[in-house]
Amino acid sequence: MNMLVPGTVENWDIILDFNKMSTGKIPRNEMGRVLGMCGEHYRCRMAKTWMLNTNTMINALYKMAGVFIDKDTKEKIKLTSKNFTDDMFEHIHPSQVWKKYGGTAEEPT
Repeated sequence: MNMLVPGTVENWDIILDFNKMSTGKIPRNEMGRVLGMCGEHYRCRMAKTWMLNTNTMINALYKMAGVFIDKDTKEKIKLTSKNFTDDMFEHIHPSQVWKKYGGTAEEPT
């Protein structure tokens, strides 16, 4: 796998782990800033965004908001509470994913 090699086209896969977080505890401002920055500076680079360990309320809110999200963007966002690794590893090499998400990479210290 190549990462940020000049002359190559690369896409980003983003992993957001909600870790069974309640809806009221989600850091909305911080998430908005990060996603806004990605959209502003890295436009058209998102391959897929994985929202892991989402709860029922987050899933319901996403379904309601999904009405306002265009089809191409919706296809790039995947919410899951479990069994995500098979689908994820079709897009991301396991060496680029931390072990706690089923990959082989060590977490940075």
